[in-house]
Amino acid sequence: MQIRVSEKARKQITKLGIGKQFEKQKTLFLANPHHPSLDFKHLAGATGFYAFRINKQYRARLVKLDETTYFILVVGDFH
Repeated sequence: MQIRVSEKARKQITKLGIGKQFEKQKTLFLANPHHPSLDFKHLAGATGFYAFRINKQYRARLVKLDETTYFILVVGDFH
């Protein structure tokens, strides 16, 4: 499995100062997308769109491109 990250998401990660947390969660996602700390879930009403937790405040929103590739579109506070 692989994860690609949009330029917009990279800028958001830098601006929010969550680079280390993001990398930790991304590594965990690659090893086991259904790990409880990720709270990985399908976004209701959006076919192929998902989200996973970076920390208590921020989540990454991503789209599944194919069976082995996810693309992170944005990172932010989506509560």
